Amino acid sequence: MLRGPLTLLPLLLLSPLVVSAQEIQLMLVRGPAEGEVTLHWTGGSAPWEIYRSSTAVSLTEPMNLLGDTLKSPWIDLPPATALTFYSVESCGIPMETQTSGCPTCFCCRPWSISWEPVQCTSYYRVSWQCFTAPEMAVNVVGATSIEDLCAFGMCDDAACANAINYISVQACSGTGCSNAVDVPSIPLVCGGGCCC
Repeated sequence: MLRGPLTLLPLLLLSPLVVSAQEIQLMLVRGPAEGEVTLHWTGGSAPWEIYRSSTAVSLTEPMNLLGDTLKSPWIDLPPATALTFYSVESCGIPMETQTSGCPTCFCCRPWSISWEPVQCTSYYRVSWQCFTAPEMAVNVVGATSIEDLCAFGMCDDAACANAINYISVQACSGTGCSNAVDVPSIPLVCGGGCCC
């Protein structure tokens, strides 16, 4: 992961401030509007995540993420603090995730799957294929689990009553998705609102 940390002293910034870290060169200027700052950067590859914090120690924690973008520049209205830190991180395609499935069969009960969070991920793509049917998929945003696959139609798919070939998860960003990782414990069949 490539980082471009930047320390901002809002009251002292009279000319553009340029900081280079690893392969990202980050520049900050005042404006365009009163109280705003504009971050420009070069290097790395899209998407980029923009972080802001009043402390450098926890700068790239999820709570400090302002958002992600596919291009420079980024305009921000920083809070009125004595010191503000910025970081621009180049994400690229996310790494693969670790998955887990329901290890036992409870017919007509929720069938859950979960996976580990992956940095620089906009959403997770959960795919499955039943018997000879085409692959189905759902994009999951802001979560690392599906509590009940039936809620996504798997248990009501007539093709799944014959067999489920696989369920997989991919971590995705604006530039693409990781390789699919199969969920290890999956239902044998689903249908009529039940998975077994």
